[in-house]
Amino acid sequence: MTPISRNVSNWMDEVFQTLETLRLNVVHECDFAAPENDIEEETVHEFFRRALPTYWLKPSMSSLRKLSLYSSLPWGFYPKVNMEGIHFPNLESLTLGFFSFADDKHIDWILEHSSTLKELYMDRCFIVFYVQIQDDDDILERTPLITSDMTCDPEESDKLIYHYPRRWHEYFTSIQNGLPNLSCFGFGTSPLWEQNKMPFETKWNLANKLTEERYSPFLGQFIWYPFHLSSTVEWPNCDQQDLDALKALYQAIGQGTN
Repeated sequence: MTPISRNVSNWMDEVFQTLETLRLNVVHECDFAAPENDIEEETVHEFFRRALPTYWLKPSMSSLRKLSLYSSLPWGFYPKVNMEGIHFPNLESLTLGFFSFADDKHIDWILEHSSTLKELYMDRCFIVFYVQIQDDDDILERTPLITSDMTCDPEESDKLIYHYPRRWHEYFTSIQNGLPNLSCFGFGTSPLWEQNKMPFETKWNLANKLTEERYSPFLGQFIWYPFHLSSTVEWPNCDQQDLDALKALYQAIGQGTN
């Protein structure tokens, strides 16, 4: 939803300034004949680039205690969302669905709520460990990356590549050390995703386990399984490290694993 008039915008601001709980399930139009094109729609990028921060998040900053953000398409990296200047001083519970991490800015944004955050749920979230995209300003603008973050692809001169070195075990450790008030943590994939349904109010049903989908490269589209990837790109090989760090996090907050 994007306000279409100043009156609507003012009304939303007034409502959101008193809001304590915000749950957004963003369902995008789907082209069933070519679903791979859905993420290229300008309306998708415009929503996350401008509408979500400007009209939904910033007006509710002072009052919000619980925030849940889901999307039927991946979001965070592509399409990008910029959380700079957005801080919720009273935030106690945060849920992210189908969110992609490709640099430290987004995990750092979560950790900035260390004084208040008690619950964190990461449903179908993943790390983008490798990026290969066209050397094109319009495409780069749709990501949080800048040219200086990237190098020229030695095999394809018209493309740029980017490696993100962080892995989930590093994220889990950062969460364990950086959120001292955390008492509930959920990580995994809601079973509703497998039924092509958008999860809602199902954070307690997260299957707390590690899946291959917790990592994905982006080569113009997200690749979910290693056998779909070129042999020149190495899939993260850190299952045991991720599992140990996840268990350590659960133990630190006194929460059992499923």
